[in-house]
Amino acid sequence: MRSPHSYSAYSTFLRCPPAYRACYIEGDPGVTPAALKNGAGTHEAIARYAAHCFNKGRKSDLEEGRRIALGYMEPVRELVEKFVEDWRFEWGATIVEGVAPVEQEFRAMLPDGKTEFSGHLDMLQRYEGAASVEEVPFGEEGVGDGDDALWTITDLKSGLYGDCWNDEVAPKQLQWYAWLVQQNYPQARAFKVCLYSIRTGYTLEWQLGGDLSYIGHELQAIADRIAREEEWEPCPGPACLTCLHVHCCPLKDSETVKRITDIPPETTLQLYLWHKAQYAALNGLLKEHVQQTGETVRVGEVAYGSQVPAPGVKVRDYVGLVALALEADEALRTPKSRLPGVARLLKPEKDVAALLLEHPDYHERAMQLLTVNAPGKPRIGLLGNGHNGGDDDE
Repeated sequence: MRSPHSYSAYSTFLRCPPAYRACYIEGDPGVTPAALKNGAGTHEAIARYAAHCFNKGRKSDLEEGRRIALGYMEPVRELVEKFVEDWRFEWGATIVEGVAPVEQEFRAMLPDGKTEFSGHLDMLQRYEGAASVEEVPFGEEGVGDGDDALWTITDLKSGLYGDCWNDEVAPKQLQWYAWLVQQNYPQARAFKVCLYSIRTGYTLEWQLGGDLSYIGHELQAIADRIAREEEWEPCPGPACLTCLHVHCCPLKDSETVKRITDIPPETTLQLYLWHKAQYAALNGLLKEHVQQTGETVRVGEVAYGSQVPAPGVKVRDYVGLVALALEADEALRTPKSRLPGVARLLKPEKDVAALLLEHPDYHERAMQLLTVNAPGKPRIGLLGNGHNGGDDDE
């Protein structure tokens, strides 16, 4: 049975107590969606690749990474190949001699001395002499009694960031992982915690440090609440749509849950077509901008309009990043959204993002493309570029 005291377990309880009970007390295996299976496969492949690079003392190995990717079906294969092309390992100081700092399980006792909390870290690195007061924005000043190393926790996301790209405080998952590391390595006082999107190649970073014992008390409070739970009241909401245990929910036959989980095909198609229309409109505007100005638009290592793109980086990633951000925004459900959050996501390039999203033709173009390919029309392919059928929008 899965650990009832972990980030996944606690976040499940806070979202919906009956789902926690089904999974972590009654042992219901749940219905695993394709996205979760793909995420697990992606992490497995990356762990194999990371172990290879660590053992060879290399930052990357394109040939071996692509060979590993061949062992997986799409879309896992594409995600792994993109990670191999984009990522360069900086191993730092070895935390455990001879062991690659990837896919590691950490455990620590909560303050009551009885409850063991666990977490699975995708990547943990330690950089000696890299800590500074600036990297410890709250908690103790400076590194205090700890070492002078910067401990970096990276969580790999095969999907999107979620809704945290504008948050000043690190997500709970990363805070709890930092606490776990500090419980195992008390000298760790300065942390950089990161979310890395494999799809976009972008990293979100936060700093925290000092004495993180207050996080342990927060976890203890959640554990105490679970131990005292008696009602197990359902909390119907958007999460029901992706809940692994909705089939055994007390409200599974209710009209409320049916309205949440039974999405009409027309709605799904409309959202799909709207995303495609936005993608095509953004792509057209970006090409026009490059052609009219002769400028090379740069986003990190991605060069759009350059004669020599960065090695191993696909030029389409810029538009893909913007389109993914658009897709992630809840406001996408109404095609009137201008989604200003995208400009904040692309911090160094927010002027270009603003150019695309605020261009007077953007919204009109997208709506025209959506109308041309509205439900009932015969053609539902890559919108606006003359191709027919399929999902090949690369």
